[in-house]
Amino acid sequence: MFIKNIYSAIALGILVFFIACSDEGREVQQKPISHVNTLVGDYESDEGDLKITATEGMVLFNLLVVADTGRTGTLEGELILNKSKGIYKNKDQDCDIAFHFSNKQVKLLQKGSCEMGMGVNATGTYKAVNKTNTPAIIGKIGDSLGSLFYGKDASTYKKYCKPGMEEESGEIICKTKKHSGDDNTELVHIFSGEYAGPDGVLPPLSIAKEFQISLTRTK
Repeated sequence: MFIKNIYSAIALGILVFFIACSDEGREVQQKPISHVNTLVGDYESDEGDLKITATEGMVLFNLLVVADTGRTGTLEGELILNKSKGIYKNKDQDCDIAFHFSNKQVKLLQKGSCEMGMGVNATGTYKAVNKTNTPAIIGKIGDSLGSLFYGKDASTYKKYCKPGMEEESGEIICKTKKHSGDDNTELVHIFSGEYAGPDGVLPPLSIAKEFQISLTRTK
């Protein structure tokens, strides 16, 4: 009986160990996207231009770099976020770029060629060129339209929202508000959902309430 109890204790210990490792792995993979609205926007520097967007739980970047020689290179991809730092790695491109975000600017440190061409390097400090990089707007990715002020009544909904056109057809584009109550003239929310109505026409509020923010971008 004593030996049997020892074996049971060992088995239980192994099970607890594997569960802990599994949970730890899931924790590492999680992306803290609650502060995404503080990053979204346009940046520029002597090295080039940077645009940060967010959609469907992903944080994306688009980079244009100009070298002193006049050579240009472009790069785009998804950032893995860890607090105020973003990482982009791609072994096939020989690319490793760290994005260090701070108040209205982001510092990039590039290692590898990133397939942008000889002498083209994104390393440098990129400063926000507008007021979009602020956590003060109402709404974040995943919020439903009906849970925000847009869903208050039909007149508010129509005042702030319009139907998406062309590549944004079927979506709803809404102007944003600051938590102070003032309108934000720089950012819009893109709401996505299901609606079988005609293009160029806002869905009824009863349907639009179920749409969710999939992207926050500049106007």
